[in-house]
Amino acid sequence: METAEINVEESLKKFDAWRLSQLPAITAMTEPQVYQKLLHLSESWEQQLRGSEGYERVQRLIAQGGGALPAHVLFQKLEIAEKSLLDLAERFIAEYRRLGLRPLQG
Repeated sequence: METAEINVEESLKKFDAWRLSQLPAITAMTEPQVYQKLLHLSESWEQQLRGSEGYERVQRLIAQGGGALPAHVLFQKLEIAEKSLLDLAERFIAEYRRLGLRPLQG
């Protein structure tokens, strides 16, 4: 039996696309305090992914040769960012389910 290798980068991209597709419905809710945790987790995700020290920036630095930082430091930063993003995704999904939300049909 073969096992499929998990591609973290692809998984993060898929979650990000799904999260972005859900935000319009979440922000349109009539009781924003109920969805505050989801919005906070979404903001944290955005910062970890696209912020000045975020996952995408570290990926760009690696692709460009690292600049002033040694490769091993960049790969450590990338690993830390991946773990943080995976944790945020799990927490977002858990809160999403706890609230009884269903994915948008598209």
